[in-house]
Amino acid sequence: MFILPASFDALELLPPKLHKFADDACYLASTILRKTARGQSDDNGYVPLRAQYLTQIISERKCKEIVDSLLAAEAIHRTPYQVGVRSFAYRLDDRYQADRHIRLPIENKRLLRNLERLAASCREEAEHRMKPVHHTLATLQNDLQIDGAASKAILTTLPVESNPFDIQGILVQDILDRRFRLSVGTYGRVANSITSMKREIRSALRCAGMPLAGVDISCAQPCLLSLLIRFCRKNVGSYIGTRWLPPVALPCCLVPCCSSVAVFETACLSGELFGILGMRLRDAGYDWTRKEVKKRFLCDVLAKKKASTAGAEYPSPIEDIFKAEFPGVWKFIRAVNEDGWEHARLIRLLQQLEAWLVIEQVCGRFVQRYPGEFVITIHDAAYCRPEMLGALTESFEDAFSMLDFRPNLKVEGAR
Repeated sequence: MFILPASFDALELLPPKLHKFADDACYLASTILRKTARGQSDDNGYVPLRAQYLTQIISERKCKEIVDSLLAAEAIHRTPYQVGVRSFAYRLDDRYQADRHIRLPIENKRLLRNLERLAASCREEAEHRMKPVHHTLATLQNDLQIDGAASKAILTTLPVESNPFDIQGILVQDILDRRFRLSVGTYGRVANSITSMKREIRSALRCAGMPLAGVDISCAQPCLLSLLIRFCRKNVGSYIGTRWLPPVALPCCLVPCCSSVAVFETACLSGELFGILGMRLRDAGYDWTRKEVKKRFLCDVLAKKKASTAGAEYPSPIEDIFKAEFPGVWKFIRAVNEDGWEHARLIRLLQQLEAWLVIEQVCGRFVQRYPGEFVITIHDAAYCRPEMLGALTESFEDAFSMLDFRPNLKVEGAR
């Protein structure tokens, strides 16, 4: 099924000689929109799409002409290709941002055959990454419901910048249509039908007619960083041996031993780290919101990259403050990320650790103790029926008790 902006008309955008390939153009636009809704775009809204992937579906002979025509009509935009660095990436034009989405059946037999062939290949690849707990979570997702009236009422209140291209409406309609998905990424992270859903919409989620209850980890990414440092110090086999870790363990020289590491762990476990950083920023004249502090911490501390290929560094007040407060942790981060040349390495390690902890340990315990009982995850959080909230919280606490690592848990009766 195509998912398209309501005003997207391939026949208007393509020259007459390509009109018989209108479905191919619809497929490209639909793929961009679907991946955008699933959170698979970059910070600027561009979705990476390899030409090799597109030509498996779209007419290989006409693929370039179709793409060039849509670019010329400014219906889509594309970032440059860099050999060995990144593929082309695409986004829809802003003229479609305020559109509601529409769904149209795919009737082109060639496209259908190609899609079936690609789907079989993707299933085989996905199967390689899935463990028994992933299969269980995929089955349990069938119990997920959403209040249609409530969710659609919430959608009408969202400004365009919070719901561009009606991406939240796409997620809602997928659940209403019982079109569920669960995939396991390269680094173990699980993506499902609600991982890209905004908090406002999640309040309409239901199981057995009841709103969901949830548990998540306060100050999650910093806590995971603190836990990773512990693992590196102790070389804990139960984690080092999981399939999600890279083949080469971090060398001992990366493991900091100064007192600031212990201070950092205390700030993380208490959930006060972002409050401390925010206070130091205000003292320095930066009145940032907590949301801004968290975002800049992620970009400028955990995953800071070089500003140019010459190795230039861009200034960052939050990095300066973090370095002064927690010098040992800052050195660890920079060492793992090779001073910004491999800026995504630490984030990938944290994703691996998060998946091992929340999926394999917490959800693994929960589904083993309560077979058939609904549970669904969003990265560092898990949700269940309200009456099972105590059992879910206990699964988190047991996992952390095993590690002798006890961060604050945020427990809410309904999301």
